[in-house]
Amino acid sequence: MNWFSKILIKRIFPDVSDFQDVQVRQKVGILEGWISAVSNVILFGIKIVIGMAVNSIALIADAFHTLADSVSSVVIIFSFRLIGKKPDPDHPYGYGRAEYIATLILSMLIVVTGVELVKSSVGRIMSPAISTANIGLILIVLGTVIFKELLARLSFDFGKLISSDSLKAEALHHRSDVFASLLAVGSMVLANFGLYKWDGILGIGVGLFVVWTGFSIGRESIESLLGKPPSRELMEKARSIALNVKGVLNVHDLVIHSYGHNRFISLHIEIPEEATQLEAHDIAEEVMAKLEDTMASNVTVHMDPVTTRGERANKIQSYLEEVIKKEPAIDSYHDFRIVRSGDHNMILVELFVNPITGKVEQKRIKEFISGLLKSEFTSFDTRVYVVVPVH
Repeated sequence: MNWFSKILIKRIFPDVSDFQDVQVRQKVGILEGWISAVSNVILFGIKIVIGMAVNSIALIADAFHTLADSVSSVVIIFSFRLIGKKPDPDHPYGYGRAEYIATLILSMLIVVTGVELVKSSVGRIMSPAISTANIGLILIVLGTVIFKELLARLSFDFGKLISSDSLKAEALHHRSDVFASLLAVGSMVLANFGLYKWDGILGIGVGLFVVWTGFSIGRESIESLLGKPPSRELMEKARSIALNVKGVLNVHDLVIHSYGHNRFISLHIEIPEEATQLEAHDIAEEVMAKLEDTMASNVTVHMDPVTTRGERANKIQSYLEEVIKKEPAIDSYHDFRIVRSGDHNMILVELFVNPITGKVEQKRIKEFISGLLKSEFTSFDTRVYVVVPVH
């Protein structure tokens, strides 16, 4: 985080330690939106006056790109006001995904700005016009570039602080304006040497860059709206937290959904069959509390009692060992257990196969072993995992 962002955060939020809190995130997001909106309007005024004075299509287009940033900042303000609303019957998971919609709208504005810039620049190449500027005007524009870069860093710092993709996208939008302005300055300098067509050529370069930026931002927001799967690291973190609770033998059916900054976790924990109802409840409560505290999530825990010994378990295990002998690719098995959940019973087991076993063969072995277990023990469902050990 740069020095300006640190000073601003300390002055406005002196006593805040948790910037992932919903209300705090909302305040930070709205603050960034207002800072960007006001700054962009001022910069637009400066650029449009200079652009018209020197007759630079690249700088005039860049000015409207800056104005588009103001519109996107208003969208940011509106979205953060919306995500602060509490869940209701029509939106039981809250309004967190409004942030993704804001990001998508922002990306569309960027693409439109880029396309218009390309169109104007092509016309400029076809009909070149005189576009010159003295060193004073160029230095003024470079000053706006420095200011815009500071604004981009501020937006990125705020986005990182509150884990907001929309603010990071806003930063990328500002950064595209920085490059657009630099190209505009370059075109003015070249025009002083009589290279007037370069104004339009560089304008096309700016426009294509802006379009690419918009598509990049839009693709990310669409993936989030469609339900982008959680990262492997996030899944392993949740699984590890649950397994570190005393009494949890295993974890399965782990599901993580994100609605903006709101995260929902659902998982099944396997506990010893002999655990009392009170002990089972305490185990589940501890898993829930640790996940909620560590991952800032809404957590639902399902308890599955597990049988690993007894006459029934011994009979199934003996049959499994006989079946495994029919598959030479299977080296061993681990984590055999029987899960009971009401009237539902399930056999779970991990089969370790030879490292050279291919994907197709792994699938065949899984279906073969699962089918034999189901046919022999018709009142049980089966869940067979095929594991290739890493050496």
